[in-house]
Amino acid sequence: MDSVALPEALPIHKDQRDNFHDLRECYISSELSTIEKQYEKTINQLTTYIDLLEEDQILQCVNKLTESYKDTLAQKEQADQLDNQLESLKQDYLRISDHSPATDIDSFREYTNGTVGIDSFQKYFTEGIVDQKPTIPRNNVRRKPNTYEKLLKALPYIIRDPTCVIPDEDQEEDDIQIEGGKIELNCPITCKPFENPMISKACNHVFDKVGIQMYFDTPDKKKCPQGACGHELTARDFIPDNIMMLRCKINNRKKNDQARNMLDVL
Repeated sequence: MDSVALPEALPIHKDQRDNFHDLRECYISSELSTIEKQYEKTINQLTTYIDLLEEDQILQCVNKLTESYKDTLAQKEQADQLDNQLESLKQDYLRISDHSPATDIDSFREYTNGTVGIDSFQKYFTEGIVDQKPTIPRNNVRRKPNTYEKLLKALPYIIRDPTCVIPDEDQEEDDIQIEGGKIELNCPITCKPFENPMISKACNHVFDKVGIQMYFDTPDKKKCPQGACGHELTARDFIPDNIMMLRCKINNRKKNDQARNMLDVL
């Protein structure tokens, strides 16, 4: 029995357009999401047991995590770029498919013998990825650091000095040292050391959870408790401040170390 010749590809049938739209680089995205969850778990463990580790151990761990996380973000950048290219190529391919002869008995023969034709999407996608100009990498565009990046950047500074000011993206460490300045580790409302520091999403001022509950005793908006801040806030505008919590943990550890050293001297 003679084998039946089949065309390399046919236009996308109207009943299959939804399936075509659902094409995604799911494997890459899901793997990177799993990796990021592992980073979150590792950072949480590090911050939980920070009192039990030596400073050099913490710094070594933070440096390794930081370099590894940078690589992860670079891979995520490539995956996002590939996903954007895929979406663009899908739209182009749909236009080509829509302008190709509809599939019937006569056109099927023409598609089979090559009189008319359309590339398979696999071939079109492979060639399109090679030919398409890459989009501008996001690391050239200023973006807001995520929670992990903030923690990893802050740790080396606050391990050395829990009250230090962390330089921003445009500020060098030497500039901070010249300008001076210290971060207060006591709540402005309770005047006691932070136990559960909460940061305002609107103005970035930090207060202890107990102080916030005392000050915002009604659902109504009130001015930020920090002097000279005009933001109108409610208790719902505050979230846990992980960096301030780390400052307090490290500061308490340093105090305990100093006390033990004094006892050893005595």
